[in-house]
Amino acid sequence: MKPSKITFKDVVVPTPSGLNKILLKKYPNLSLTELKVCTFLALNISSKKIGELTGRSIRTIEFTRYNIRKKMSLSTEESLVKHLILLAEERRDKN
Repeated sequence: MKPSKITFKDVVVPTPSGLNKILLKKYPNLSLTELKVCTFLALNISSKKIGELTGRSIRTIEFTRYNIRKKMSLSTEESLVKHLILLAEERRDKN
C-alpha cells in the first residue's frame, strides 16, 4: 500500500490567521511558491520536510528561502523563521 501524500492544503489549515494577507501587503512581490514556503516556515517546518511535502529538493527550498530573505531585505543575522512567526503573532495580537 502506498503511503498517502500530504498536500499543502492539508497543512494550511493550522496556518497562522491572516499571515498570507500580511505577507502580500508588506511584500507584494512574493510568488505563490514563496508564500507557501513562508506558511510552512511560520509553522516551524524544516526545509527537508517542506521538500518532502511539496515534492521539491531541499536545495530548491533553500534557494526559495534565499529569495524570500532577499525580497524581505533581511540581513544574514536575522532569522527568517522568527520574522515570519513574529508577523503571525502581530496579526493575532491585532484581533
